[in-house]
Amino acid sequence: MSNKLFKRTDTSGNVISQNWYVHINGQKKSTGCSNKKEAKEVAELLAQKERAHKHAGLNSEETIEQVLNRYYERQTLLTESGEKQAGALRKRLCGQFPVDELYRVPNRVMPFSLNPNRLWSSMTNRDLDQIMMNRKKEGYAAASINKEIDQLQQIQKYCKKNWGIKINHEMDFDDLHQKVKKKTRAATVEEEQRLIDAMNPTTKTYLNNCTWERAPKNQRIWSVDSFHLLITYLDLGLRSAEGRKILWSEVDTVNWIAIRVWRSKTDRNDMLQMTDRLRAVLQSRWKHRGSRNSPFVFPHASDPKKYKTGCLGALRTGIDRAGLNDPEIVKRHGKFTVHSLRDSYATRLTEQGIIPSELMHLLGHSNEEMSMKYIHMRPSDAMNKGHKLRNSATTLISTELEGAIGDAYDR
Repeated sequence: MSNKLFKRTDTSGNVISQNWYVHINGQKKSTGCSNKKEAKEVAELLAQKERAHKHAGLNSEETIEQVLNRYYERQTLLTESGEKQAGALRKRLCGQFPVDELYRVPNRVMPFSLNPNRLWSSMTNRDLDQIMMNRKKEGYAAASINKEIDQLQQIQKYCKKNWGIKINHEMDFDDLHQKVKKKTRAATVEEEQRLIDAMNPTTKTYLNNCTWERAPKNQRIWSVDSFHLLITYLDLGLRSAEGRKILWSEVDTVNWIAIRVWRSKTDRNDMLQMTDRLRAVLQSRWKHRGSRNSPFVFPHASDPKKYKTGCLGALRTGIDRAGLNDPEIVKRHGKFTVHSLRDSYATRLTEQGIIPSELMHLLGHSNEEMSMKYIHMRPSDAMNKGHKLRNSATTLISTELEGAIGDAYDR
């Protein structure tokens, strides 16, 4: 197959068309362009399309379920979150949700699914539109719908380029993405305290209306871990993964002064001082870490060698229980999310006088160095000031609660 451009001529050699042509698989095809540079780009696209069709003709046919199984197996080799997302996608599209798992689905209804025995190549734009419209009815957020569409587009590319599976080349994902409302907000001082009270593991109500004393041990530990993560996010302003991935080797367990935080987005380490409240939390976890022998401050429930992954749902539940996302509040001021805990940290410090250039260090923003050279301030100065301001605005965890936390792990 040659991409060499030429112009059509008559038997006498006279040019009879101003457009450039190209030979594709032995056939003359017009690029529709008289400009040679533009014609080259069109010719390459024509060649790619022909190669794709030729390749697809040799590809094998697989069902929707078979393709989704392939995708799941691939994601299990990459990341834990990727594995969970691929597994959830497979369940939704193949209708494999067990009844006891429907509590994870908005409105607790069986999600719209496709016939898992259909050929993957039989999927059409109509199927994509049905998926999108039904997810809206089922209560999924726009960001979740976009994620599902992105996954399907990614699978389509794998089928075409890596797996040798026949696809429908007419599938169009471009116009399916939903507009995401990104308006979020920080908590007020009063709301912050309400959230802490709502997630207090000794006073909340557990499944089957159990009290703290009667709740199963796994629920008690889960509640304590979620509560401790809440305090960590409020007092350090960390991103979600930064908090869950803290290692004990990064905590000053001798003097209990600072924590070294690895910033995944900027690939650097920052030293942050503990508030008195956070120090009490970490000392409690250190004291009651028991035989799990995990390198992580917040270990995975079933595998101590991994960090905790499933606690964000508990935080979201606590946020709703505290009434931070009442419809009228969301309408006026925006939704309160787990990431809003980081916004709340920044807001409290700003309210107490810290300036944005100092805050950039405490939040681990990538343009920290650029900001520092203008204000002539060392990172340690910002750390000390941030600690002092935040520490003065926190309330210590009661001795009674500390005793109950120990009881959760030791009993």
